[in-house]
Amino acid sequence: MRIFVTIIDLLFLLLIIGTPILLLVVLKKSNLKYYHIIYFLTGLLMLGGIVWIFAWWTNESNIILLEHYGYNIDGMSETERYCKVLPENMEQIKRMEISMMGIGWPLKAIFGIVTLSPFFLLYLFVVYFWKKLLKIIRNKKNCC
Repeated sequence: MRIFVTIIDLLFLLLIIGTPILLLVVLKKSNLKYYHIIYFLTGLLMLGGIVWIFAWWTNESNIILLEHYGYNIDGMSETERYCKVLPENMEQIKRMEISMMGIGWPLKAIFGIVTLSPFFLLYLFVVYFWKKLLKIIRNKKNCC
C-alpha cells in the first residue's frame, strides 16, 4: 500500500513538471496572438489546482495508510485506536497521526499555493525561455 501511495505522489510530481511544457505546446499550436500571457496565467492556475489536489491526496493517503496498518480512526481511546496495529508499525502510525493533527488540508493547500507560486512562476519562465532558446537554435541550424 505504501508503494501505491508513493507512485501516486510521483505522478503528482511528474504532473507538476509536465503541465507547463504541455500547456506551452498546446497554446503555441493554437496560434493565439498573446499566448505567452495566457500561458503564464493558465499555468499558475493549473499548478495551483494540482497543489490543491495534492494536499487533499496527502490527507487521504494518510487515512488509507492508517487503516491499512490497522489503526481505528473512530476509536475513542488509545487502546481502541491502536488495538490492531502491529508493534513494528507503531512508530510510523504515530508519525502519521501527528501529521494529520493541527490545520486541515485546505489550509495546508492555501499555504502551499502561496508559498510555491513564486517558484511556479519562475519554473514557467524557465520553460518558456528554454522553448524559445530551442526554437532559435533550430532556426539557426536549418538556416545554414
